[in-house]
Amino acid sequence: MEGAHREVTREAPAEKPRCVLVVGLGRTGHAVTRHFLGRGIPTRVTDHAAGELPEDLRAAQWVAPASSEEMLAGVDLVVPSPGVPAADPLLQSAVARGIPVRAEIEIAAAQLRAPMIAVTGTNGKSTT
Repeated sequence: MEGAHREVTREAPAEKPRCVLVVGLGRTGHAVTRHFLGRGIPTRVTDHAAGELPEDLRAAQWVAPASSEEMLAGVDLVVPSPGVPAADPLLQSAVARGIPVRAEIEIAAAQLRAPMIAVTGTNGKSTT
């Protein structure tokens, strides 16, 4: 597929966040929360569908969905799960406040020092 390849450049990792808000507690949110907790970074988690944190994430702070102001207080990085739309009011509020909103793939890419290949798009990922 000519033209399908594009090189992704990675920014140097920003300084270690002081507090992260993970939005959504599906597989991605669970993994991202474990990632930050494992690095000693205070992590908050919120999800409209869940009521509490799984046992292995008890070190995180559960934040029941509330006002953006309450949820974003003291947060300097927001990581939404893939199913959270960019138009979500919480994400929009974070952007308006200048709080970076990063996808989990951006978090992973910033940690890697080796070349990375990504398979994207709608079709073919499972087959690949």
